[in-house]
Amino acid sequence: MKLWRRFGFLRSEVSPKHETFSQTLGRVIDLWKRLGSAPRSGVALASIAAFEEQHGVSLPPQMRQYFLAVDGMEEDYPVNDISRAIYFWPLAHIKPADEEEGFSQYARCYLFADYLLWSHAYAICLGQDGFGEIVVVGGSTLRKVARSFEEFLAKYLDSPQDLL
Repeated sequence: MKLWRRFGFLRSEVSPKHETFSQTLGRVIDLWKRLGSAPRSGVALASIAAFEEQHGVSLPPQMRQYFLAVDGMEEDYPVNDISRAIYFWPLAHIKPADEEEGFSQYARCYLFADYLLWSHAYAICLGQDGFGEIVVVGGSTLRKVARSFEEFLAKYLDSPQDLL
């Protein structure tokens, strides 16, 4: 898949559904609304920059675009579709996974969502190794579920069982 920047955002030239990241993100927002979950309004670019400076990291362009459009979902998300019972956190709640007790093996991974009230969580790797990969947090070993945030959202939409 070839990727390029256009207007500061990452866009896919070819994807399984020939979808841009903006289209995938639009489908996520539509799904949340159909499930009765309200997406939070996006954050300002300055908030993203402050997060990156505070943690000494850079978010992948897709995740930056996501937070500009939506700041996660409201906390009262429905669990009427168990395979999609993932709560996407607001930017202010994202934190290093290794700050949680028992998760020191997840250095440079940042928690951004949880499944079924923390039966497990999802983190994006922001270190040099595996930059942008999404891993499941909640076991003794690192388990990668997506190569990128874009792939994570596509799986959430089209094959959520692959994320469990």
